[in-house]
Amino acid sequence: MKRVFGSVRAVENLPEGYAFSVPVSELVAVSEFVPLERRCCPFFGFSLEIAPEGDVFELRITGPEGVRPFIQAEFGTVLPPAIRVAFRATRYDASKPTARDRPR
Repeated sequence: MKRVFGSVRAVENLPEGYAFSVPVSELVAVSEFVPLERRCCPFFGFSLEIAPEGDVFELRITGPEGVRPFIQAEFGTVLPPAIRVAFRATRYDASKPTARDRPR
């Protein structure tokens, strides 16, 4: 978990969780992390979005209503310092569009 979240480059708010930008070099670490985390927290949903080019992919962690504070507590302490500060200050605002709301 520390390896994956310690390498996060950005965090995006989603209505039902967060999207973490993770370097492609950590893809294997994420593939090891997800099954372990599912045992601990079966209510989490995980999805990956890997663009054709680029050096990061998006790891989305979502869940039922009220999961966002839990995700903050679970992963917020191992994020890089600059990301951690912004992550703790985030509050999802449904009136603001996210990447998920943008046409692809």
